[in-house]
Amino acid sequence: MTFAMKTKLIIATFLASICFAQGKEATDPDKKLTLEEAVEVMAHDIGWWETKGKGMPVGGQPFAIEITKQVRWKEEGKSVEYEFIINQYGEEISYFGHQEYDAAKGIFIYRSKWGEEPETTSHGRYDPVTRTSHAETAPTTPPSPKRVSTITKRVGNDQTHQTLRVFQDDQLIYSHEIVSTRKRPVVSLFNGKDLTGWKNAKYIVEDGVLVCKGGNLVTEKQYTNYIFEFDFLLPPGGNNGLGIHYPGSGDAAYSGMELQILDNSHPRYAKLKDYQFHGSLYTLQAAKRGHLKPVGEWNHEKVTVDGPLVKVELNGVVILEANLDELNKQKPKHKGAKRRSGHICFAGHGAPVKFKNITIKELPSKKP
Repeated sequence: MTFAMKTKLIIATFLASICFAQGKEATDPDKKLTLEEAVEVMAHDIGWWETKGKGMPVGGQPFAIEITKQVRWKEEGKSVEYEFIINQYGEEISYFGHQEYDAAKGIFIYRSKWGEEPETTSHGRYDPVTRTSHAETAPTTPPSPKRVSTITKRVGNDQTHQTLRVFQDDQLIYSHEIVSTRKRPVVSLFNGKDLTGWKNAKYIVEDGVLVCKGGNLVTEKQYTNYIFEFDFLLPPGGNNGLGIHYPGSGDAAYSGMELQILDNSHPRYAKLKDYQFHGSLYTLQAAKRGHLKPVGEWNHEKVTVDGPLVKVELNGVVILEANLDELNKQKPKHKGAKRRSGHICFAGHGAPVKFKNITIKELPSKKP
């Protein structure tokens, strides 16, 4: 099997199974996805992926498979497109693909194009019970009745496993096993020079540090699941907050949720309620105490928001682990706790609290 033949086979078959998200609760594996459910499936794959594995032609020498994939919306909410770079034997081959969902038939339709070769069309079905996808395709146009490719793919949040089998006249001629891993870069949200990426600013930049002058400093972008890290320095009696899932208006502690940033050692805070101490989810759940550094020293905080789970780590110590689903049962009137996406904001209360080294790493959606 030549390099070109191997590459064409990988292109034609790999596309037919790449875009299925993690499993949905269901009782009927043959149930057709609604269009909304199919959109969630496609949205899961948006981003960058790295794929590695081994191709195994029957009667030939195994060869390494290395693919970089970028997935983006072609028409948001309707279809996605892919750009692939395949690395084999020191050569790089680029090609493009497109996917949409046929709600009437309950199948995903894939079209791929490589160089001057004819466009290849294939289809696949997603099984919401087993969290796997199954597809059949033929790597020729028009499809050859003598060659059938079957693909099974098990999907996780950030890693998927795919098995491919190609049969010619009912005889296995090729197979491969590959693993795709999502690339999730850490992104800086503060450049140390200005407030690019933020809005509603009553904050200033001094000597590469963000300084609160009051009000809410809000990210321009909205986020769902992520790891948000930052350094902060509290002045005596300093008070601020980290708003999560903030809709962009109203009190961040109620329209969204607010994690306390507070010098709770100051005498003015001698009568705090347990949910008002640093790191607490305001009015919802108290954090562990005793891990703030002395006033005037820099602290490091890491906040993980993953579906209903919120975790706060202060200077390497976990001080809060909250489940929003459970908190909603306990405090059903809190509107912000029902939200699962929104802006991030620093909620200033007048004190010149300082911030630096602000980064975010987005995590995969919990749906579908």
